[in-house]
Amino acid sequence: MILGIPSALPFGIIAGLFEIIPYFGSVIGAFLPALVALSISPLKLVFVLILFFVMNQIDAHVVQPLVMGQQVNIHPVMVIVTFLVMGKLFGFIGVLLAVPAAAVIITLIDEFTPSEKLIESVGVETGIDVQSNDITQDHNQS
Repeated sequence: MILGIPSALPFGIIAGLFEIIPYFGSVIGAFLPALVALSISPLKLVFVLILFFVMNQIDAHVVQPLVMGQQVNIHPVMVIVTFLVMGKLFGFIGVLLAVPAAAVIITLIDEFTPSEKLIESVGVETGIDVQSNDITQDHNQS
């Protein structure tokens, strides 16, 4: 519609369905509209490819980290850093396993670190002020 390509809505729906396929779905979804744009003019092809590239970058760098971060309770910046580190270390397989590996690591850290309630309850019982790390003198004043 924006670029004057016929059947823009069906192409958009098809591209949206292909987004289910990680990493390659947007490329596959851009193929048909690109062919139609090429049949109209080479300039339309360039505009369609630029539009798909910009939308892919927004999706990959903004939307996906936010959604993945909310779904697995990981900060979006951590999702991006995890993709970069795992991709550099293990290549394509690392990128596929980045978010699940980060989720497992964060879950393990949460399980094996004491919670604030536990620290506060221990702090009250032992006479240690958790906020300032000072030992209270209530039990030593007798």
